[in-house]
Amino acid sequence: MKVLYIIPNFDFYVLAPPLGILYLSSYIKKYTNANVVIVEALRDNLSDEQILNIIEKENPNIIGIHCLTAFYKQAVTLCRKIKSMQKKYIVHLGGVHPTFMPYTTLKDSEADFVVVGEGEIPIKKIIDNNLSTKGIQGVYTLNDLKDDETQADGTPVKKAETVTISGLGNASADFISAFTSCCYCKR
Repeated sequence: MKVLYIIPNFDFYVLAPPLGILYLSSYIKKYTNANVVIVEALRDNLSDEQILNIIEKENPNIIGIHCLTAFYKQAVTLCRKIKSMQKKYIVHLGGVHPTFMPYTTLKDSEADFVVVGEGEIPIKKIIDNNLSTKGIQGVYTLNDLKDDETQADGTPVKKAETVTISGLGNASADFISAFTSCCYCKR
């Protein structure tokens, strides 16, 4: 099994380590037999065409695209290009933007699924279940959702509650956890 994660290239002036993808990669390597490849298109200034060539060469079983609002357009465009390749890859998006707008992200990107919230445990379960997403908390397909707030069965999309933090006022726990280690992992 091979998992390939992509940090899309976009116009941005701050280059920071992709901590979320690094957490996912470490967790997958520790708790599964999957190989992980990380394509840092931002760091390496790769075009979408170069990324597609890497995908063909690596031939992964599943592809994840890191997706923040700052580069949502680039992530969606890249996802659509991957989905139009001759070989049909399983592609998902994760990150802050899909967490808060899962339905819109799925519609715009044509991804197979999105991961809402922390991705370590859901991705491990998908790998363990031979790439099936059925019944995995925090994983949504377009058929699972009615809109960004409601699942197809009428229940709300599970998101963190707003909390008050001294000195910060009201902040979403999803936003805060996006900048910490996996809150589900025992460390």
